[in-house]
Amino acid sequence: MSAAPTRSQRYYWDSIEFLVENELYKVPRWAFERRSSVFASLLNAPRHDKRVEKPVQLHDVTKNEFDSFLSVLYPTGNFGLTCVQRELLHGHQLTATEWEHVLKLSSKYRFNEIRVLAIKQLWKLEDAVHRVRLGRQYGVPDWLRSGYMQLVIQEQSLSEAEAEDLGWRMAVRIFKLRESALLRGGSDGDEEKAMSSKDLMRLLGDMFAEDIQAAEELHDQHDVEPEDLEDGELSCPTVDSRPLDLGKELI
Repeated sequence: MSAAPTRSQRYYWDSIEFLVENELYKVPRWAFERRSSVFASLLNAPRHDKRVEKPVQLHDVTKNEFDSFLSVLYPTGNFGLTCVQRELLHGHQLTATEWEHVLKLSSKYRFNEIRVLAIKQLWKLEDAVHRVRLGRQYGVPDWLRSGYMQLVIQEQSLSEAEAEDLGWRMAVRIFKLRESALLRGGSDGDEEKAMSSKDLMRLLGDMFAEDIQAAEELHDQHDVEPEDLEDGELSCPTVDSRPLDLGKELI
């Protein structure tokens, strides 16, 4: 009598279901376990029974955002290439808005490699105010530095809408830096008296130190290993027939 067949350790994949805005998704489980410290801890917890079929419910995520994210996690074209390899060779045809979706979810669920890819794709954002806002929200300190610098040295002053978007406290600091740079240059525009980029960057770093430090701390969280996550950061309810609920307590 022949022995019972065994399952391949590499190519026998379980699937996972997600519930997003009342729409069900079913995708291979491996990418969520291997690329996300959040899902690795959740799905491999002793209490989680793989034999039970139930959707993972995602909060504060739209279908459009999840579609954008899955298109990077599970590319349907150029088989044989990883997403990063295909991006390097051919580029990945997502819009800036879709890459923002990818950045949001990769940051939220700690898909660190995909987060790096999204940051790279969004690096050329021309709107400095938008760059600063995303840098704050998702912990990209270099976007804050470059965005603030552009707002200080650009020819046109901040508009009322831009000041409101940045927050009036930050807008006032930008106006002060612009004034300092102009006064340092003198009324005759003497280049020898003009503030150097190094001096301006130092003043910018001092004036926005708290903002930049907060972004750096948020950025550092994405290097955390699964075993370093604190107890209670993940929610894995006991097995039943209800959706597994990933609530707002996640990140």
